[in-house]
Amino acid sequence: MVLGDPRFSSKGAARLSRPDQQENHSALARNLARNMIRNDPPEHTRLQNHVNRAFTPCLVERLRHRIEELTNSLLDRYKLQEGWR
Repeated sequence: MVLGDPRFSSKGAARLSRPDQQENHSALARNLARNMIRNDPPEHTRLQNHVNRAFTPCLVERLRHRIEELTNSLLDRYKLQEGWR
């Protein structure tokens, strides 16, 4: 239901952020705007088609170990920066 609800589209989500947050996160917002997930059709669909052709289930399975290593490394660094234990 959420995926089909226009209130949760990339345009709808942009309206939900506060002005003070927009200024503080402008660099992050610019990077996220280029992300497939932050786009609505037809741009999202166009990008998704490219990703689906490149990342087949077989390829992702072959990369699983490396993906897990990278993810764990990034999470560990984040936890250190945020003071998690």
